[in-house]
This record gives sequence, C-alpha cells and structure tokens, in this order.
Amino acid sequence: ANGVEYKRTGRDEEVKLICPWCSCNWKMYVNVRKRRFICFRCNESGKLGKLFEQLHIGDVDVATLAEHVENTAISQRTPQEEPKPCNLDFSILLTRDSENGFYNGKVVDYLIRRKRLTWDEIESRGMRYCNRDQYAGYVIIPIMDHTGKLVSWQGRKFALGGKKSINPADGVGKSSILYGIEYARPNMPLVIVEGIFDAIHVSRTGVQAVALLGHSISNVQAAMIGYVVRPSIVYVMLDADAVQDEFHVSQRLTAAGVSDVRLCQLKVGDPDDLDVPECMRVLESATNQYIGV
Repeated sequence: ANGVEYKRTGRDEEVKLICPWCSCNWKMYVNVRKRRFICFRCNESGKLGKLFEQLHIGDVDVATLAEHVENTAISQRTPQEEPKPCNLDFSILLTRDSENGFYNGKVVDYLIRRKRLTWDEIESRGMRYCNRDQYAGYVIIPIMDHTGKLVSWQGRKFALGGKKSINPADGVGKSSILYGIEYARPNMPLVIVEGIFDAIHVSRTGVQAVALLGHSISNVQAAMIGYVVRPSIVYVMLDADAVQDEFHVSQRLTAAGVSDVRLCQLKVGDPDDLDVPECMRVLESATNQYIGV
C-alpha cells in the first residue's frame, strides 16, 4: 500500500517491513489498528505519523490503510500458517483424589510438599502427569496463549533420573510463549519471572505474573507484553543468579512500548522461595533505574 512493500506477520492487523532507519529486512513491525510501530533491530518505535514522515509518505488515511491491511491478510490466509496442534492426550489430569496410589502420591508430594502449591492452584492451572513411555515421571503443565488456547506445555521431572524439564516437539517454540499470559489484564501491574512455579507463587500477591521459561526475553515475548497485554507497570523479578539480566529484559520491554519497567534485583534465591509478605516488599522496593549489584 502507498508504494511501501510489506509482508504479513500472521496477525491480521500487523505487517512487517524494511526499517527505514537501520535498513534491516523485515524487522520492523507495524500495528495498523494501534497505529504504532517498532523495529526489533534498532529499537526505533513510535506512532505511525513518525514512520510515514521517515518513509516520505504524504497524508494517509490510517483507517483505510488498516482496513486494506486486514482484508489483504484475511484473503491470503492458508492452513499451513496455523501452528502445529498441541495436545495433552498422553497425560492424566490431576484432581484432588489423585493422592491415592503410590505413583500419584509421588506426583502430589512433588507439587504440594516440595513446590508448595495448593490443590486450587493445581486444578485451576490444569496440571497433569504422565506414568508411561517417554514422558513417564513428569508433571505436565499446560501453556496457553493470551486467549486461553493451548499452545504448548512444559514437563517437570518429579521422579529420579532424566532431564529436569522438557518441552514438546510440536506446538509453539519457547521464545514465542509466556506462561500465565491468559491471566494478565491490560492496564494492570505485571511481574515477569523465569519459571512456572515462580509465576504461580508471585501471583498469590494479587499481582499477575508471567514466566519467560528462561532468564532472557525474546523480541516476540517483549512485543506480546507491550502490545497484547499492555500493562501499567512491569516488574522484572528474575532469580538472584540472573539479576544482571534484568537490565537487558527491561531494555527490550522499553523498546516494545512499556513505559514503566521496574527491577526487583533479588539478593538471594528465586521468587518461589518468597512468601507473600516478602514478595510484596520486593515489589514495593523495586526501582526503575538499574543500579547494579
């Protein structure tokens, strides 16, 4: 449209194009519905008027442009663009009567006594387990997208031997998911942590938390937070041994349009080591200026 070449991103209201600032191919994402853009290479971002000026485009009716982009995207959809389906048919849903039996008892011991979860948390999060084949000995934790649709899962080892955690070969890759995003609400505070159990424990404070499933944040994850969740404040609470990574996470969030990012900088342990009062104190003392450790 308007002489500017663009490509689809998989979202009807969004396109990508060559950045007119850094000239990087297809790293600039433009959301015509929200009328904002961001380049994930040079971090240039802002409103569409700024982009149009850089592209030397004259007056543009943004509503017409948005309609054109979305209609084009819908007309070009193909079944191959849908993510591979992810299912949990191989696993067994955990319920309150699951404590009966030797094998089930080991699962419950892991989740309730070792990870300090409650049955309400186990059931509301749809946790499962597997007792056979390649996933035997793993708790299976579903991972949803922001609409509540299953897109992936993580397996956590509760029995001896094997990897501590596993992820499926199908579904969406780790860099494109955020555990707990379906609970996040726009214009509300949000806490970013590393792991699933961290997110569950922090959410007990009443502030929703999402897990990166690691100590770094991808451009896609940052965009999901900045453009999909749109929180009022983001608290970055990584494990104490990854506190230096909080600054890099905050940089990407800022580039994705998050205006208020605060760093928690734990001195010791992980977020799931904290009880609710301790976690609240950490959030209250978070700073929006990186002070180093």
